[in-house]
Amino acid sequence: MRKLSGLTQADMARRLDMAQTSVSRFEKGRADTRLSIIRKYVEAPGGTLQVSVAFNANSAPCLHVRDAFDVSSTMKTGLSCPYSPRSRFEPIEMLC
Repeated sequence: MRKLSGLTQADMARRLDMAQTSVSRFEKGRADTRLSIIRKYVEAPGGTLQVSVAFNANSAPCLHVRDAFDVSSTMKTGLSCPYSPRSRFEPIEMLC
């Protein structure tokens, strides 16, 4: 994202108010980063972070959601659950 936006690690570091070495560690996957930092990293070049959790169609959470929200008629092989309560549940094709 950073490179596609034409930003250097130093640019990102200034926007995120952190050291350039921290940006480097983040990009290399060498940092256990909080969701708030990931959100800031995505927003710095103008993006929006959207987080969801996917469950297999026969998993307990998925079965409960199907019953509670009557989504069984549109169920494919899994369910994408929004991280934000403002989003909606969506049937998905599982990749694994």
